[in-house]
Amino acid sequence: MKSFSVTCYVRLAQRHAIPWMIAFIDGLKRHGINSKWEYTERYKPCDLAVVWGLRNRQINDSQIDHNGDYLVMERGYFGDRKKYTGIGYNGLNGRAFFFAKNMPSDRWEKHKVEVKPWKTDGEYLLLMGQVAGDQSLYGKDPRKWYEKTMNKVKAMTDVPVYYRPHPLSRQYDGLLRCDGLLTNSLDDAFSGAMCAITYNSNSGVDAVINGIPVIAMDPGSMAWGVARHDVTMDFHMPDRRQWLYDLAYKQWTIEEVENGEAWEHLKQRYA
Repeated sequence: MKSFSVTCYVRLAQRHAIPWMIAFIDGLKRHGINSKWEYTERYKPCDLAVVWGLRNRQINDSQIDHNGDYLVMERGYFGDRKKYTGIGYNGLNGRAFFFAKNMPSDRWEKHKVEVKPWKTDGEYLLLMGQVAGDQSLYGKDPRKWYEKTMNKVKAMTDVPVYYRPHPLSRQYDGLLRCDGLLTNSLDDAFSGAMCAITYNSNSGVDAVINGIPVIAMDPGSMAWGVARHDVTMDFHMPDRRQWLYDLAYKQWTIEEVENGEAWEHLKQRYA
């Protein structure tokens, strides 16, 4: 891959990302690609810019304007999310290109994650909160979505609706018609849920693995492929196996990034 320029951009406020960027540089080196890291303030166009999250939209937009790519690293999607990073091209989460469609089962099987059977009972619908200003929302105000969704649900069913705030955000403005708040653990919140309703929170992935049908309202949701996309009591319970296999090819350990295994998969973008 001659004359292929890669720059890994870091922000001082994202110190947790620096080890991942160093690992990515090492992984590229194992493939014969020399790259560098740079502060986001010193951006220059390159073939591939590697960034953590979407805090620097100028880099991403500039890359597209210069016919380059940007590769987004973020927390993983299942298991201990801090031990993994999701890595996808030109978008975040469900809006990224992972080159992970119809993948084999090998990566999923090594995780040995219990996938619970679909639930067909429950006492309430569970509305999942997100942090206002989270990058995955792309500027959308979640409070307006909560209220709109709550009104739709209340017009459709008498089943109670409980709201679980994100652990990092206790905000629930506008949920005056909510039947209650669940601030306990996610497992406890799932225990009585017949369905989880989310905009695009990663809790949708947790719900699917725990056998809770999901309504996801935004394509950025990593559960989009196994969820319903409208407010309904007709829940979607598809075969999850291929979705799980593909999901395992969308996140990597720092060792897999460092030894070049992650790039071995991702380099097909340039095949």
